[in-house]
Amino acid sequence: MWPRVANAVLGAWLLVSAVLWRHGHAQAVDAAVCGLLAIGFALTGALTGWPPRLFNVIVGAWLILSAVVLPHTTMASAWNQGLVG
Repeated sequence: MWPRVANAVLGAWLLVSAVLWRHGHAQAVDAAVCGLLAIGFALTGALTGWPPRLFNVIVGAWLILSAVVLPHTTMASAWNQGLVG
């Protein structure tokens, strides 16, 4: 149960962090979408019992890759997405 809670908390953090400080447009959209996906996968796993591990890994890998590839306004946004990923 705790991995689902951790996914939901990290997803919520991504959503909140998208508006807490300045992001580039692509980074902000990426953080919001990945946050929603993480929350959705956590809720799906909690409600159905089906563990969406592969999808969580894909979202995490994309967050790490996007921290390097997408243009960012501040290093804080890049580090945030890389560490959450």
